[in-house]
Amino acid sequence: PRAAAPDPSASTQDAETRSLTLAMKRATTFEVGKQYREAEAVYREVLQQHPGNDEVRSALARVLSWQGAHAEAATLYRDVLTRHPEDQEIRVALAQVLSWQKEFDAAHRLYAQVLEADPTQIEARRGLAEVAHWRGNRQEALQRYEALLAETHDPAIEQQLRAVLDHAAQFLRHA
Repeated sequence: PRAAAPDPSASTQDAETRSLTLAMKRATTFEVGKQYREAEAVYREVLQQHPGNDEVRSALARVLSWQGAHAEAATLYRDVLTRHPEDQEIRVALAQVLSWQKEFDAAHRLYAQVLEADPTQIEARRGLAEVAHWRGNRQEALQRYEALLAETHDPAIEQQLRAVLDHAAQFLRHA
């Protein structure tokens, strides 16, 4: 009996998977080194080769958002969310980008949707506090940040809470 011949398409798939993995590692290394333009270039190249890969699309959106390209990042995140409507991490990322664009109503809706699915989701809760602060609703922002701080003891949240308190104190001095 003869041994079955190796499937050439399997080795091609293996090579493509290795190539994708290496490219993603290279892009991640650029991200960690805060070399966002380089990471963006790698992600764009990989996305051209693998247009259906939403992991790459999300990574590109993340890097674009960090560079201030919020409109393109939001478009990419929306594309991913269309195909993965239950992905709460993507929903939070899109909400964050929208809040940076001062699209507070849309960001608030997305954060609220995440909390409907998972009321304990810290980033969505933090996002609602930020939106309240940026809208000028200091009382709501304070309540949200205080609740988060009591639960997480996160120094970053404590810093955000102080910023809201400082802003409120400045407002009172000038009133």
